[in-house]
Amino acid sequence: MSRRPSMFQIVLHEDCAELQECSSGVCVCRTGYYMYNQMCYAELGSPSTPEQCDGLLSVVIDVSRSLTVDSCVIDEACHTFGVAARCGQPQDPWQMRNCECIPEDSVWDAERNLCRLFAELGESCQLSQECTGTDNAVCTNGTCSCSEGYQQIGDTCAPVIGGACLVNKDCAIANTVCKNGTTGRTCQCEDEFVAYEDICWEVANGFEANCTVSAQCTERLGKSSACVSSQCVCTHGNHHRDGSCWPVTELFSPCSRTSQCYLADLTDRTVCRNGLCQCDFDYPFSEELGTC
Repeated sequence: MSRRPSMFQIVLHEDCAELQECSSGVCVCRTGYYMYNQMCYAELGSPSTPEQCDGLLSVVIDVSRSLTVDSCVIDEACHTFGVAARCGQPQDPWQMRNCECIPEDSVWDAERNLCRLFAELGESCQLSQECTGTDNAVCTNGTCSCSEGYQQIGDTCAPVIGGACLVNKDCAIANTVCKNGTTGRTCQCEDEFVAYEDICWEVANGFEANCTVSAQCTERLGKSSACVSSQCVCTHGNHHRDGSCWPVTELFSPCSRTSQCYLADLTDRTVCRNGLCQCDFDYPFSEELGTC
């Protein structure tokens, strides 16, 4: 317990008493404490000493024992179970009312005998139930985090690309929608976007188009393309023809399609004929020049 200066008195941090801190030039109670009669007292359910409970709560909860008397008439009668406890609705057959945790805000902590407020993503936890204030969150290594198949988007756990969904609004990743697939409805990239590392990237507009990751290029140019110096190009040993990247296939080498045939800057003069890359009829082969 500590006495605090008037809220209208401008102070420095060192002027504030124990359990207080300076905020905007005013001494205020630290997190976990509240102001009553110009004093700072521990919030219900917070670790405390008898002196810090002298305000509205006059007992320190002994976490080593179990409280068994939990009948009530008003909410205040349940506050020994913490700030997130309330007096429940009358129950048959005798219309008795019992203390309960507010389900939207808390979970029962049997070890500490109190209603423990839900932990937010990134906050410490002991049980996964403490993280249920956020859908699809679990307690992992003592911290609330998104469960498998979900990733944190702001203060929510949204399905990863390929994660289960019901409607479009379930898919919080930019440029994703909920689509039907072989495994049911999942979050997928919209048309003209491609997935890479849980981001939907806009598909690049072809050869030498601007890009950030190679996935933007391979969607149109094929697996033999890559993003190099922010441009879509064909990888070493491949060339661009007919809108895609193909392995370089020189004159008189085996081929399956004309797109594979390559001849330096004269590729348009080559065709795949009879299973071999040859010069087009309009450009006969010159043995002297070795070209079409």
